[in-house]
Amino acid sequence: MPRRLRRPREVAARLLAFQDHYSNAARPFDWTFTRDDLNQLLHRLGCRDLHAPRLLAAYAQRTNGRTQ
Repeated sequence: MPRRLRRPREVAARLLAFQDHYSNAARPFDWTFTRDDLNQLLHRLGCRDLHAPRLLAAYAQRTNGRTQ
């Protein structure tokens, strides 16, 4: 279990150390998930969950209510 950090200076030092480590370890990737993919996923999820976010009215109007 990690030890607790008691001082803001300790927290800052740990965060900066992580940032340096991640900056050296991170590699770029190709993002292929589009806005339309996201809207389709939200629509599918929204069909199952009454509390899920709905498509924006402007988007639905622009696509005549289609998500595909």
